[in-house]
Amino acid sequence: MPACVENVNASLAAYLDAARHGTLDAEIIDQLIADLDAIKAESDSGTITIAFSPEHSEGLVGIVA
Repeated sequence: MPACVENVNASLAAYLDAARHGTLDAEIIDQLIADLDAIKAESDSGTITIAFSPEHSEGLVGIVA
């Protein structure tokens, strides 16, 4: 698995954990944004392909929104 995917998985898990426990802070959010930007850059360059099912897309939007 590419490092950028592992990073997004880790930062999303940290985000969700902090949200559940009321400990969400700017550093956690900034890390998730940076990791999402990195994975988007990899996708835009063609290095990786990101494919979400409609259900996954809706779920991710619901979590982050």
